[in-house]
Amino acid sequence: MMTPEGERLRATRSEVLGLLAITLVAAALRVYRLGDWLPYADELLGRARMERGVIEVPLSPVGYLPIAGITWLFGWEPWAMRLWPCLIGIATVPVLYLVGRKLGGRSMAMWAAALLAIAPWHIAESQFARHYPQQLLLGLLTVYFLFIATERNATRSYLLAALMAVLMIFTRMSSVCLMAPLIGYCGLLLVWPSLRPSVLSWRRVISLMAAFAALIFVGWLLNLTVYTSRGPYGRSPFHVVATMAYYFTPSAVLAAAVAALAGLHARNRMVILLGVYAFGTIAVVAVLAVGRVSLGVVTFMGLPGVILLAAWAIARLADRLVGPERWLAPILGFALLGSSAVLDYEYFTIAHGWRPRFEDAAAYIARRAAPSEHVFINRNPANMQGAMDRYDSSLRLRWLTAVPAALPTDRRTWFVVEDLYSMWDLPDPNRQWLDDHAQLMTVLPAYIGPRSRSLWIYAYPPTRQAGATAGATAQP
Repeated sequence: MMTPEGERLRATRSEVLGLLAITLVAAALRVYRLGDWLPYADELLGRARMERGVIEVPLSPVGYLPIAGITWLFGWEPWAMRLWPCLIGIATVPVLYLVGRKLGGRSMAMWAAALLAIAPWHIAESQFARHYPQQLLLGLLTVYFLFIATERNATRSYLLAALMAVLMIFTRMSSVCLMAPLIGYCGLLLVWPSLRPSVLSWRRVISLMAAFAALIFVGWLLNLTVYTSRGPYGRSPFHVVATMAYYFTPSAVLAAAVAALAGLHARNRMVILLGVYAFGTIAVVAVLAVGRVSLGVVTFMGLPGVILLAAWAIARLADRLVGPERWLAPILGFALLGSSAVLDYEYFTIAHGWRPRFEDAAAYIARRAAPSEHVFINRNPANMQGAMDRYDSSLRLRWLTAVPAALPTDRRTWFVVEDLYSMWDLPDPNRQWLDDHAQLMTVLPAYIGPRSRSLWIYAYPPTRQAGATAGATAQP
């Protein structure tokens, strides 16, 4: 199923210049405002775990050690924490082009690179000090070498597929969610005679399936169980699918789904594998969510599959249509690019980098609070404290787990509440109490797709102290 064009033709000058321009656009979007956003909790979580020497780093060295090395050289500045994911995110664009060219030719490769360059979720994760872009890149290479191995019975490609899978697992153990769909694809080749490549080696395929299964066992045994959540964070299957569709953009998901169905009907192994890659990971995460396993973000690994399927659909339309109808192919491509560009604009403006606006919250309170007034926050106290210190270091910050039973009687108490519950349609006990007893001063909106990370700022007047009731106390 390898496209002859991807096998034989050398890149033209215009093709090279086009890829260079696309890569420069990708770099500009990933570098822009890289150090502006205050670190979010998950970014600081990685830092804290590395500093305390707990289990996170020994189990995920490929993901965390490069970030640790860069911060050791340049310090814990936000841009330094995010530099490695940013570079990996930029490098993935030409890598996806090369993969797409081998699989489906020039047109598919160029559209895939362009779609990834402005993909909103990929931009966001490339500006986040975690492992996700590296996990995605290694997953892409695992899928590519698996396809080459099974199509050509190439020993080196089998070994490279296994190596990429090992590196992916030790970038993050949650990568096992991609292993199961890939095992399923290999099994499909074995049980579907008309789909099976003529050169397929049963022994090698079964050996690779066994290796993938062993990696699943290792990942689950060592680390995956930490994602089980007793709170709202183990998303329902509906939330997994709906959130994924938003982050990938609904138009790209629809185009990819249609392409996957067309490839299945035509028994196109390359398209079938891309369909398994794109939607199999989502299916695994959605099933795990039934058991309250919080792995929704792992669906990010399927993004290259969605993009390659959409790019294949565009290239296929261009090849099949004649006359004026050929314009439908570029119209589809630019429509997909346009939908991503809209979300990119939202990301850099009203969505505030998909992060809460702690800097604005600190400035708002500092302008209105009296010295030594207490401020409680239900999420990211370290971020808020750093922001507050730049405006008024006398303000006392506390971590809000529940509204305190006793509040100061001689001064106001401020509450900053990040909206953590709205996407699950669950009541927030803190917000309910504050709506009844405190004054809502302002709301600082910030959104991550269907999830709100807006900050609600309340002031509790001391004159209402007599009516205050609550269960637990806040932690310092």
